[in-house]
Amino acid sequence: MNSKKNIIFISVLFLLFFIFLSVRELHYQNYLTGGHSWFLYFNDTKDNDLNFTIENYSGHQNFHWALYADDNQIQDGSATVAAGTQKTASPQINFSNNSGQKLTIKVIADKEERDIYKLLTQN
Repeated sequence: MNSKKNIIFISVLFLLFFIFLSVRELHYQNYLTGGHSWFLYFNDTKDNDLNFTIENYSGHQNFHWALYADDNQIQDGSATVAAGTQKTASPQINFSNNSGQKLTIKVIADKEERDIYKLLTQN
């Protein structure tokens, strides 16, 4: 009789735990796809390659980016990224003049801003 109660108790506990995790996962998925976030990252973090991707899960569609060497803007551009999609941008600069410099890419969507950084190395 006691083992039957233990099995029922463990089964109910397992069911409650499963429901809790399902609700948490649903909340996380709604956060990503519910118009709250967008992400910015370099495609290759180890190379001098400056290609970066904007991954959009927000209500924003128009993104403006600017490339800075130290604090000087050297290039800019715009990208339209529909919700639920991603787009790669490819800034082009002369690496021989910028070796050893810290490069910053700033991306703005409405009033939200994200930055990524890379320190150029000599090849």
